[in-house]
Amino acid sequence: MDLAQLALDYQATGMAVARGVFSPLEIARLSQEIAAYSAEVAPSLGPGEVYYEDSPARPIKSMFRLHERRAYFQDLMGDARLLALVQAVFPNGGIIREGVLYFGKPARDGSVTPHHQDNAFLNWDPPLALIATIAIDRSTPANGALTVYRGSHALGLLPHRQSGVLGFSRCLVDPVDETRFPPIQICMAPGDVALHSVTAVHGSGANTTDLPRRQLAISYRSTLARRDEAAFAAYQQAVHALHATKQVSPATV
Repeated sequence: MDLAQLALDYQATGMAVARGVFSPLEIARLSQEIAAYSAEVAPSLGPGEVYYEDSPARPIKSMFRLHERRAYFQDLMGDARLLALVQAVFPNGGIIREGVLYFGKPARDGSVTPHHQDNAFLNWDPPLALIATIAIDRSTPANGALTVYRGSHALGLLPHRQSGVLGFSRCLVDPVDETRFPPIQICMAPGDVALHSVTAVHGSGANTTDLPRRQLAISYRSTLARRDEAAFAAYQQAVHALHATKQVSPATV
């Protein structure tokens, strides 16, 4: 793994991919841990912790803060290979492990993720933070591969509006110019890791295939980044209002 090249790619495009970071055995274990969490923990979680697709089967769309409930995910945040990737991108200062998220994209039921920037939710200033996404399944254009708009991270935080979508409550007001910031579909094999900046515009399509596109995302930031507490409080208030509008409960989020 060429960490210097990975860092250059990230700085130029707002994203980078490291291939084959995790072995098939490690991905099998990760898949087992996700299945156990989904069966044993998710049913008791409330709004903001787990979201389900709207289809009759109601498969899990996303889960948040897995590291708070299972030591496996807490330990995974500290994996030396992941920390080396993040440190290569943020060489100044230390690295803080923020949290673990899961995105399901279930077969035939995986819905569209609206285009957004993660810093519309996370509010880091300066935005020296990223998401490391571990591919559990193969991701393709047909099953909703993560799509990042090349170079859009340099735009800073763009205007967002409420999307009305549980789990992705904010989206861009206006689309980015694809002639200046062309979309890159990040097609990954199990065990690959993609990094994207919290200011990179990204989204994903629906899963129209018979296979899932599961991914585990881990949020990291530099010690140089601080949270804009006022902006974060406003975001949380908006999420709570969305939950009230949708009348969500632990059984329906």
